[in-house]
Amino acid sequence: TPKKKKKKEQMKKARSNEIKEVKMSYKIGEADYQVRRRAAVKFVQAGMRVKLVIQFRGREQQHINLGDDLIARFISELEEEGAPVQKTKTVREGRDLTTILSLKT
Repeated sequence: TPKKKKKKEQMKKARSNEIKEVKMSYKIGEADYQVRRRAAVKFVQAGMRVKLVIQFRGREQQHINLGDDLIARFISELEEEGAPVQKTKTVREGRDLTTILSLKT
């Protein structure tokens, strides 16, 4: 019915506004990193936006540049995976490094 179809379209549009958060430390283990990457690929391909958060604690604050490297690696691997993303500016929020990824249109 047309009413159901319209509702389904609205649900699709609402989903693109949904933001999923993927958190990790800059010194994340390889297996854990792969889990986060796979999750992000799934979210991006489903049309959701992904908030990538790199957490720093205490003295780790000195290694913000490693967080930037990790974000760059994450994005390049997402694109290799077939999920072309565009990112917002990387922002430092307190002790976190944050960027938002969405599917390139």
